[in-house]
Amino acid sequence: MKKLCLVICVCFTLFHCSPPGPKTIIKDSFKEYFHSINSEGTAVIYNLKKNSYTIYNEEQSKKGILPASTFKIYNALIGLETGVASDKNFVIKWDGIKYQYPQWNKDQTLESAIQNSVVWYFQELARRIGKARMEKYIKELSYGNMDISKGIDTFWLEGNLEISARQQIGLLVQLYNNTLPFSQSAQESVKDLIILEKEDNLILRGKTGTVTRLKDVYYSWFVGYLEKNNNVYFFAVNLEKNKSEYKGTNEAEDITMKILRDMKLL
Repeated sequence: MKKLCLVICVCFTLFHCSPPGPKTIIKDSFKEYFHSINSEGTAVIYNLKKNSYTIYNEEQSKKGILPASTFKIYNALIGLETGVASDKNFVIKWDGIKYQYPQWNKDQTLESAIQNSVVWYFQELARRIGKARMEKYIKELSYGNMDISKGIDTFWLEGNLEISARQQIGLLVQLYNNTLPFSQSAQESVKDLIILEKEDNLILRGKTGTVTRLKDVYYSWFVGYLEKNNNVYFFAVNLEKNKSEYKGTNEAEDITMKILRDMKLL
C-alpha cells in the first residue's frame, strides 16, 4: 500500500510540476499588412524568454509551402558539415551564363552567395553534396515534409518539398541553441553568414525566399531572429499572391519589419 501511494504521489508531482506549454497570442491586427498588398499569409513571432508565440493566421502558420531561398540556410549548413564547402570563402566559379541580377554574374564565395541569394551557386553546391547525403541530412533535420524527389538542384524551388512557418521557427530555435544535428562550428558559421544588421544591443539574422516558378501564384518568405536586450525573437512570415502582381521585391521582409516595429522590437 505504501509503495502504491508513493507511485501515485510521484506521478501526481510530475504531472503538476511539468513546465507549461508556450503561450499563444493571436494578432488579427496584422491582417492589414497582408491585405494592403492583396495577399494572404501568416506571421509567427516566438519570444524565447517568455516562451510565447504571437501569430497572425494560425491555420496558415501550420501549412507547408515551398521554402525557396530560405533553404539556403540549411544548404549552406549541409555543405559545411559534409566538407563540400570548406568555409565562408569557398569559391564556386561562375558558369558564364548571364543572369538577370548583375551580382550573380561572377565567381561567388559561400558568403557572397548567401548575401546575394545566388541560386546557381547553391544549385551547384547541392549537386556536389549529392542526393544520398542531402536526403540523410534533410531527414536528420526533419525539414518540413522531407520530400526532395523533384531533383537535387531544384527541390526547394519547385516540386513537393514543403515547410510551414511554425516548422521554420522550430529549426531556427535549434540553430540558435546549436542543437541541430550538426557540428557547433558549422552552425556558428551559418549564423554568421545570415547576419543582416549588427549594432551594440541588436543583432538581426535572416533569409528571404521567393517562389516564382509556379504558374499562377508566388510565395514570399522571410525567416530569422532578432537578438535584443538579452532576449531572442524568432520570426517566420510568408505570403501568397497572384503571380501577375509580383514586383520583384520581397514583400514578406517588408511586412516582417513592420510587424517588428509594431511590437516595439525595432
